[in-house]
Amino acid sequence: MMKWLKKQKTYLLIGYVFLLLIHFGFKDHLYLTGILFYAFPVPILILAIFPLIALFYNKKRIRFTLLGLIGLLSFIWINNQYINFESSNVNSTNSIFLWNIADQKDYNVDVLKKTLEAQRIDALFFVEVLHKDNNFNTQFKQQLHNYNVQFLDGNMMVVAKKGITIVDYIEEERHYKLNHLKVEIGLNTFEVIIVDIFAKPWHNKKKAFTKIYKYLEDHDIDIILGDFNTPYESIYFNHFKTNYTSARNFQKGFSATWPYPVPLLEIDHIWIKKQQTILSTEKKFYTDSDHALLITEFK
Repeated sequence: MMKWLKKQKTYLLIGYVFLLLIHFGFKDHLYLTGILFYAFPVPILILAIFPLIALFYNKKRIRFTLLGLIGLLSFIWINNQYINFESSNVNSTNSIFLWNIADQKDYNVDVLKKTLEAQRIDALFFVEVLHKDNNFNTQFKQQLHNYNVQFLDGNMMVVAKKGITIVDYIEEERHYKLNHLKVEIGLNTFEVIIVDIFAKPWHNKKKAFTKIYKYLEDHDIDIILGDFNTPYESIYFNHFKTNYTSARNFQKGFSATWPYPVPLLEIDHIWIKKQQTILSTEKKFYTDSDHALLITEFK
């Protein structure tokens, strides 16, 4: 019996080392490693060490190795997820807003009104807006009467101070939804795509990202944003980094956007073409959505 228990403990330790190799090595290169990569972000990997310490408490070398690993992983997590960016005060900026409002029937209009009263925002983009089955559509337009409101296919919405042109909509069931828009922001018209990628962690995201890459090659897109249901560390964002800058690098605080009240993953993203200068990104949580809202200023 003791021999069997010792073997099980060893298997658990080997399994944990395998999870570390996936997170920092294999990531989501493969379908199976991707499932584990999404399921075990660094905070979960840190918490998983404590049961191992209890199991190997009598093994001094292993115990101290695991305690040191807690410190190392905590340092890595804070270094990668906590951003200490000091925004500069520059006039004549453009401001955009992204929020997955998590199927709220009233579009969280009270939060939006307070946000728009507190700061100037040129365009707001939303996913998971159940507008086809919602009797709040007309009331919402009345509440935000100073803005143009467009309800989009794929349960998305855009609200802008100036002009909005719908260019295209693409959907592949159980993979992704994409709206392509032309939106007047400040003095310029920007080509924007809003993306919502299928949420299940065991679903392969390769097809969705491949289609998005192809769309970017065929169209001159200025801003990419949406709920990608994919963490920033994923290999799939490497393709974006050539021509776009992530707005997450210009905020202050931890970057994870889901879930509220204990955010673990950074799955909501704003990417802006490198020709633009990002000035700041603000992240806020509200109880009516398990996603953070993001406000990015750029010029």
